[in-house]
Parts: sequence; C-alpha cells; structure tokens
Amino acid sequence: MNRKLRLGIILFILALFLLACFAVCLVIIIVPSVIFGRQNINIYPDPVYTASDDYLHFLVVGDQGRANADQVSVAKSMGDYCDRVKKCSFVIGVGDNIYDYGVGSATDEQFATKFENIYSQYNGTKNLPWKLMLGNHDYRNNPNAQIQYKSSLWDLPAYYYIFNKTSTLGGFNVSFVVTDTNTFQPDSLMNQQYVKEQSAFKQDQLNMIESVLKENYGKTNTWSIVLGHHPVYSAGIHGDTTTLIENYLPLFKKYKLPLYLSGHDHFLNWLKDPNEVTNYVISGGGAGNTRPTVYNKYSSNVYNDSGFFAVEIQKSFIYMIAMDKNGKELYKIKIDKP
Repeated sequence: MNRKLRLGIILFILALFLLACFAVCLVIIIVPSVIFGRQNINIYPDPVYTASDDYLHFLVVGDQGRANADQVSVAKSMGDYCDRVKKCSFVIGVGDNIYDYGVGSATDEQFATKFENIYSQYNGTKNLPWKLMLGNHDYRNNPNAQIQYKSSLWDLPAYYYIFNKTSTLGGFNVSFVVTDTNTFQPDSLMNQQYVKEQSAFKQDQLNMIESVLKENYGKTNTWSIVLGHHPVYSAGIHGDTTTLIENYLPLFKKYKLPLYLSGHDHFLNWLKDPNEVTNYVISGGGAGNTRPTVYNKYSSNVYNDSGFFAVEIQKSFIYMIAMDKNGKELYKIKIDKP
C-alpha cells in the first residue's frame, strides 16, 4: 500500500470517527431535551396536600387565542375541572390572548370568536372573571384595544398593574404583580409605536415590582406572585430571557419571591434553581402549536403539549397541578412559604 493511499484511509477513518462523535453529542444534548418532558413527568412523588377551608383557588393558562381544537379542548377541561372541585374563583391569562396579530379595535369580532364564545360555554368557568396581560402577539396590532375592551369575563385594566385577593376565610392575602415583559423583550413584528411608548415605563414597572415585594417581604399572612408573558427561564425554543434575568432576577432574589408565572412557550414547564427560592412556572399550553423543548439545567418538569395549571394557595404553601387538554393530571408542585 503506497503512502498516499494509507494517508487517505487514515483521514477517512478519522473523519468517520469525528462524525460519530458529533452524532453522539447530538444524541446526548438534543434528543434527551426533546423527549425530556415526556420522560420526566411524575418522576417525583406527589407532594403532600393538606385540605383547608381557607384558600384561594384559580387557573392559569396562556397562549390561548386561536379558536382551534386544542383551545376548545383545554377550555372544556378547565370548565370540567372547576365544575368538579367547586373552588375556582378566577382565571389568569398569561398573554397572547388573540393570535396571530392581536386586534385592531375594542369592537374586533375576535374577542367573541377567540375568547368569549369559547370560555363562556362551560358551567365551571362561564362566570369566572379573567385577569389578563399582553403577549408579544397582542402587541402586533393595537394592544390598547385589549385594555379598552371590557366584559364580565375579560379584565385587562392596564399594560402593567397590581391586583389583590383575599382567601375564602380571610386568613391571608395574595398580591399579584402583572408586568408587561414585551417592553423588555421586543421583537420586530410588534407594533413599534406601542413598544416605544411603553418602553419609557420600564423603570416604573421595576419600581412597582420592588414596592410590592418589599412591602410583603417577611409577612406570614401575605403572598407575592409576579407575572409576565415572557419566561425568565425556559426549556422551550425561546430559551431564557436575558433581559428579565438582568432586570427581574435581582429583585426576586432580594425579596425571596416564591413564584413567577409566565407563558410564551407553548407547554407546561416548572423550573427552579436549587440555590434560590423562586419557582418559575410556564403555562403556555392554551391552544397547542407545540414545538420541541430544549435542555435547561433548572427544568424540573416539562410537558410538551396543551394544558393548564390549577393553583391553590393556602397560608403556608402553594399547590399547583399541571393538567393536560383532556383534564388528566400530569404533575404537581408544592411551594412552601419562604
């Protein structure tokens, strides 16, 4: 065998070896992350739940405004759940209320076709008010119109706001801080007029978050929960939101925030840094259009399909149940009072 042929064979074998190594790396990194959600559902034992007559019970769903089969299935399961437990008092919608390009005015027919007509037809939820926020798709047209629109179900009073709830027996209070993350994470498809206008209020939002967290810090009878459309951490293809890590995370750490709720990625995901207090829960499964998941070191459970979260707050803990679009319980989360 001549020298050139021998060298060619060696280079060919080396190329095959490198290609095999690359393929193994893809299997190790990508494949587990794509099927991760399916495999790690319920790998933990269910946390202990203790019933109490003093509670606050509600649902969380996001990325829902499509008027498709998945949205209807999730809506039915939400209604069936609340009809069964007889505890639900409201729904939180974490953004992307109307796909794909929001609405043009407060009289847009999509309020009926993609919201009212769907959620008003099930006994368990037909009278439940919604607390809503804006997602990136809502910013693509006229986000002001979603604030101007009012109904017995729809309540979106401002771009960012605070609302408070008291438990059934008055033993504790919950402060919900609703933020507009779109100004921290704008994209080119948004209506830039509104992005520019609202970006002037980013510091005001941060001041709002800090004022509530500081006021409630250390109180045994008051919970603080922050909400925004974009996740801080995520096992979805959008990944972590760097601007929120830079702006929100220092406040969450400083005041030991127990829970941040978001959407944007179209699945149900629970993430937590084991060295920190805050739990990050993504409830973006309101209407399907799922995409592959990716690896995130903080991800504890992820379900890559449509669904919602049922949440019960008691004085000493928050208990969350991830539900699929057919009403099946997927996994449960218990968050103790910091």
